[in-house]
Amino acid sequence: MYKVIVLRGAGDPEIQNHVSKEIVITVKDLYERKITRNIIRGIRRIPLISQVSFGNWKKSIEEYDIVIVFASDVPSETFKYIKKICSNKRVIYYLYGRLMDQSSLAEANKMLKKIKKCGGEIWSYNLDDCNNYKINYNKSFYSDKMYNILRKGIQQEETYDVVFCGHNKGRGEEITRIANWLQKKGYKIFFWVVGMDENEFNRCKNNETLPYNQYLEIVKKSKAVLDLVTKENEGLTLRPVEALIASKKLITNYQKIKELDLYSASNVFVLNENNLEMIETFLKKLYEPLSEKIVESYNEKEWIKRFVQNK
Repeated sequence: MYKVIVLRGAGDPEIQNHVSKEIVITVKDLYERKITRNIIRGIRRIPLISQVSFGNWKKSIEEYDIVIVFASDVPSETFKYIKKICSNKRVIYYLYGRLMDQSSLAEANKMLKKIKKCGGEIWSYNLDDCNNYKINYNKSFYSDKMYNILRKGIQQEETYDVVFCGHNKGRGEEITRIANWLQKKGYKIFFWVVGMDENEFNRCKNNETLPYNQYLEIVKKSKAVLDLVTKENEGLTLRPVEALIASKKLITNYQKIKELDLYSASNVFVLNENNLEMIETFLKKLYEPLSEKIVESYNEKEWIKRFVQNK
């Protein structure tokens, strides 16, 4: 039996504890929960203070065979500390953000060198980063909690044709283009865009974030999910995974989704600047359920198993 501990930050994906005959998964906060995310950002660059702010995982780290750390926003001082107390363990740093999010190629390589120097394995969800930087690949995942919400009452009546929820992030013009076209064609849409002016299609008020569980309930009542990746974070987001679980159609501008196992021409429309009109035909097609084996491969437990099996 393998014992695995996952250390996550405040903004990292949710994972549940799990016990089976093969594996025990324990999830801990990298930093104390009582410390806010903004405070963490300020103190984590100061080695001694940063270590004091770590969660209680330090006391039990010796119990585990594998340590997995969400590393997209972790300073090198943390890598050094983990190496020190886990010198005889397998330590995996999982990048849940693009390396090109760094200010330059040089910064990205600098970060990778720091991690490698600390003796850890580097993994990422992003295929391009894995190919460009020669690091290990492990695809995105969903939590049991997300799965249960999306699968409960999944046959309910569809209220919306297309749902989009997210931050502006420089996508305002494209979001507006798509929303206006959908409304012009008579489609019922639910768009919640934080950081964008209130208008006839944006339901977000006062830049408030829509609670994630509430968003998932809206996905269940929609025919299709809109996924718009940015150049800075181009890769498989949670939106395609949400659509997969809920058996919903997906409209996405992520061109490389065609290379992934969850792609189906009947279920996934790959958007570009010139094919907006073709959405109409796409939405008329029946959804073709994919194998449950594919759905399960994105489960958090399978995500962990891939680390364990690829020594």
